[in-house]
Amino acid sequence: MQASSTHRAACGDNGKSAGSSVDLLTQLSSLQSDALIQYGARLIVAGELLEAILGSLMPATRAEVRAAFDARIRRVLNEPRTSDLPECYHSTIAAEVGHFNDALR
Repeated sequence: MQASSTHRAACGDNGKSAGSSVDLLTQLSSLQSDALIQYGARLIVAGELLEAILGSLMPATRAEVRAAFDARIRRVLNEPRTSDLPECYHSTIAAEVGHFNDALR
């Protein structure tokens, strides 16, 4: 089945051979790798901002934020869609929650 010209144009294909399947997979892998690196960089910046904000809060406010944060995390973890995710998802959530709970102390 051949892709429509509209689909090819949307994907940056002018109808000429874009290369072998290996070339296309290599290009896709590179794009995904770059996207993960960018996402990781954004998470680092957001995490550092959160830690800076948390460090400036009064102890009573930290306690309130921690209680609200814990309630939100419990809600997220109790959602049915998260039960089928791999263990690394759950262990990463637990590690991040622990990290931010420590910052809230």
